[in-house]
Amino acid sequence: MTVSSINRNESRRRKSGQALVEACIGMALMALTWVLITHVSTMRTNHVRTVMTARHAAWLMGHNADAGGVVGNFFSPADAGYAAVAAPESLNLSAIGEGWKGATATGKRATVSYGVSLETLEQTNAYPFVLMKAELPFMPNMILTNYLSVKSSCAWPADVDNTWTDRTEALKGVFSEIANSVGGILKWIGSLLS
Repeated sequence: MTVSSINRNESRRRKSGQALVEACIGMALMALTWVLITHVSTMRTNHVRTVMTARHAAWLMGHNADAGGVVGNFFSPADAGYAAVAAPESLNLSAIGEGWKGATATGKRATVSYGVSLETLEQTNAYPFVLMKAELPFMPNMILTNYLSVKSSCAWPADVDNTWTDRTEALKGVFSEIANSVGGILKWIGSLLS
């Protein structure tokens, strides 16, 4: 064996060790990225569900119906335990700048939340929150303290009961809205041309 062949073998060993360290760090980064993307995607999906639930709950509250069971209609059974509808609030809609076409300016607001608190995170084993408890080598703590829960609110005027009850009313209402929209567009185009 010559000195140059010994140096080549030593160089190969150093390079293979460096590749192994880089692979370990790269795999940890990929795992961290997967965990974060999965958690954020799941929370965004459930945020959309809180919006739909809040709208439906506000509609039910506006019609003096019980909105307690509405969570089960929008969340899976596993997620329903982490979602809740807050007690209805009465509010003055004119204070938030909402006009309701002749309706009085009072309404009911429904607030729906989904998630856990930082204190509850330690006891839960539910997906996606359990992802935040994962500890990956070489990676920092990944608890997204500001993204453990999401919340949505929606208001419904107290005296609006003009929902459509048959096809004729629905068609009249749809055509009325289309006519109002077209009229608004034409008025806007007219204001641009003048």
